[in-house]
Amino acid sequence: MAYYDNDTVYQTQAQALNDCYTVDRLKPLAKLICDDVPARKADIIAAIAGAMGAEKIKGAFDRLDRIGKHIVAEAVFAADGKADFRKIEAKYQPSSGTGRHSGYMSGSDLIDLFIYNRQVPADMRGRLKAFVARPKSDHVKYVNKLPKSIKSDMEGEPGLPLEIRKTARAVLHNLEVVLRLIDGGKLKVSPKTGRPTAATEKNLSKRLHEGDWYNAPDVLAEVGAIQAFAWPLIGRAAGLAQADGSSLKLTKNGYKALDGNRPQVIKSAWKKWAKNKVIDEFSRINEIKGQKSSRGSTLAAASKRRSVINEALGQCWPGRWVEVEELMRFMQSKGLDFQVARYPWKLYIGDSHYGHLDDYGSESILRSRYLLVFLFEYAATLGLIDVAFTHPAGALVDFDHFYGGYDL
Repeated sequence: MAYYDNDTVYQTQAQALNDCYTVDRLKPLAKLICDDVPARKADIIAAIAGAMGAEKIKGAFDRLDRIGKHIVAEAVFAADGKADFRKIEAKYQPSSGTGRHSGYMSGSDLIDLFIYNRQVPADMRGRLKAFVARPKSDHVKYVNKLPKSIKSDMEGEPGLPLEIRKTARAVLHNLEVVLRLIDGGKLKVSPKTGRPTAATEKNLSKRLHEGDWYNAPDVLAEVGAIQAFAWPLIGRAAGLAQADGSSLKLTKNGYKALDGNRPQVIKSAWKKWAKNKVIDEFSRINEIKGQKSSRGSTLAAASKRRSVINEALGQCWPGRWVEVEELMRFMQSKGLDFQVARYPWKLYIGDSHYGHLDDYGSESILRSRYLLVFLFEYAATLGLIDVAFTHPAGALVDFDHFYGGYDL
């Protein structure tokens, strides 16, 4: 189909047919619904419009495949009459197609007689609403029962066992531990970056309830601290502590929090985290290089990403498990999109010349990694969500098609 990036709004199917298709494309489309196909463009357009008039359009719609009907229905009931293919693909998950081309997505050429430049013309929408059902709202698909292990994405590897952590009570203990350590001058940070030192991470990991997410020495050495890295930054972002040279010191609010309402302290900390500039969580994905190019403007504002994810979390039912991949699908389906990088082509894996993340799929890589670190390192650390996780090796291999990715 013709696919343009413009704001043309089509009031009639005839106008759309004339603007979007040449005679060579109109003829095979006309054969799908017309007994005879004229030679001239104007006559072909008239024949198609007649074959899809008020009394015949339902027959053409009924011939669409399942995805085609969903695409048309979504566009018909959209405020602007346009089909958002990314949202549609996430919502209905066709077995093939990318969502960039409606005919390819549905596997049917007939869809090109309904969708023009992502939209259904106004005159067709009026006729279609007479019999097309309004699309149902999408919802999160929850996991009823957690498995004991998940299948490894690495061929030949056994199942990866899940570890389950309940965080609501643990965070109350951990908050006190962190505040007491800060009060005792035990949490050290880099004067330049403000990030906790390796010794601080090691010390704090041992004192956290059940330890950090990964406690085995070999795994911890490879993965590094997660909760123990996050807590000093959370303390600063929440206004509970401030850096004094290489040490963290409690603020007035920090001293109040020692004997205060800790659930309220945590609630306040999470609200402040949403707007903090202490760290862009994506910087923790250190295998993706080039984040500091363009004088720091490569990445988009983290505060805008956090608000979108928080909105998505707010639409999930408390007390239910959901796979991270499902949460990502739901967010895309509902249009809860966020931008990680202004210039994704400046980011790369491995080699700055060959490893750029500018091919198809890089956008989902960036969003998924940001979502994972936001949830695992900060939302779960602050007790907002419980987590069920496994060893990272073999859990995801969606990056191995990138240059250098197979070495990671």
